[in-house]
Amino acid sequence: MTVGLLDAPGSQTSPGWDVALPAPRYRKGYGRWPDSAPFRAHVMHLMAASGLSAQELAALTRVSVRLIRRLIGGRDGRPMRRIDPLSAHRLIAVTTLDASLVRSRVVPAGRARATTLLLQEGGRHVSSLARLTGLSSTDVLRLADGTLSMVPQLVDLRLGAALIDSTGPVDRVGSGEGHRIEMADAA
Repeated sequence: MTVGLLDAPGSQTSPGWDVALPAPRYRKGYGRWPDSAPFRAHVMHLMAASGLSAQELAALTRVSVRLIRRLIGGRDGRPMRRIDPLSAHRLIAVTTLDASLVRSRVVPAGRARATTLLLQEGGRHVSSLARLTGLSSTDVLRLADGTLSMVPQLVDLRLGAALIDSTGPVDRVGSGEGHRIEMADAA
């Protein structure tokens, strides 16, 4: 029997084997996958209290829209059982007050300007962006040319959600297996 490897804290042994298996790896700072029920309730409460859509809430919490939709409606009628620790952390970090203030909080327009320019390059027209954001066409043009210095946070979130919707899932170069990259982190 080998003593150092098998008795190491956090290691697991396999019956009948003489080697230790490594401890399960998790993202640093995050633990096991928690039950999704409290997070489902939290998401539903945030949406009801703030009036945010699934896309806007996803942009605010920096999780995917698909996760928000699966938390609320489940998958094929079955509720989600567990949620990944990073998404759980991001969801619970947003309070009801944060979600409610999105409509009135004003933020610098730099990111919204960059997103507007990307959407325009992708074929979105000023009138379409005005309907999306709730801004006037004149304000969208001012945002695009950089003369609008501040925008409501909701405008920034809606533009970010529209950019994610327009680009869709992004594959890693060379992976060939269609792994999804979190677009919300890049924005």
